[in-house]
Amino acid sequence: MKYFLIAIATSIASMGYSCDDCNVYQSINPNDFSHSIRLNFRWAMKYGSFNQEGIQLLKHGGAEPQFVNTTVEEYYSSIDLMGRVFLHPRLNLLMSIPFRNNYRAEGEYQVADVYGIGDPQTILNYRLINSVKTDSSEFIHRLTISGGLKWKVGKTDVQLDGQLLDHDLQLGSGSWDVLAGLEYYGMFKSCGVYGALGTAQKL
Repeated sequence: MKYFLIAIATSIASMGYSCDDCNVYQSINPNDFSHSIRLNFRWAMKYGSFNQEGIQLLKHGGAEPQFVNTTVEEYYSSIDLMGRVFLHPRLNLLMSIPFRNNYRAEGEYQVADVYGIGDPQTILNYRLINSVKTDSSEFIHRLTISGGLKWKVGKTDVQLDGQLLDHDLQLGSGSWDVLAGLEYYGMFKSCGVYGALGTAQKL
């Protein structure tokens, strides 16, 4: 039993400190410029309650009488299937398909439990600066510009008892979006810095 608990604690610590930005993008990983495919898991929880007037303190507007003074829990999880294809050492294409689950409960009542595909993304990345780490280089840095498209695929019309679910519980955003971004990675010996800017515009 003791060794089992130690193994669990070690795995949790490993998950907490792992970082793709640290071990992939700084050219420490020998597969840094290779095609890749991976699964990425994301999870978030929101918790709140309704006040005496029936206003939800979490986000949404109001509540049925039976939900007054009850707790509200929401869980959002996504498993993203991601693939990267290098067309050139400076140019790569990133594709992502999310498989989402959005859940909401008010008190003892399950209000929503939605499964399905979200909005895929296709992003083209071009590295304006693309230094590579060698035995003699102490400083490397990369500057990348990105442009892409978020596809309108995920459902936005999921209903419960004839009522349309709130927008954030839907699987998709309901729009085609043009994506643009700018990233900078810098590394000196064992120290690094990272910064990013991004924007999305509906079509």
